[in-house]
Amino acid sequence: MTPDPVTVRAGDDLYVAVEVFRRHSFRRLPVLDEEAVVGMVTVDDLLLHVHQVTGDLLKPVAREIGEPQSSG
Repeated sequence: MTPDPVTVRAGDDLYVAVEVFRRHSFRRLPVLDEEAVVGMVTVDDLLLHVHQVTGDLLKPVAREIGEPQSSG
């Protein structure tokens, strides 16, 4: 067992997890509540959350960029 594992807490903001992932180049982190492991969070979990939150906002932008513009 790792003597001092890198973890996030159950109540931490997502930005805390993002910073830990960035700083350590991890793909998954244990989530603790008190001293008990209550789950895992992955980079894919964060990407899915960002997509769910921003996906609808980006659809109109993607549609506008894809429309051809007339040259006249």
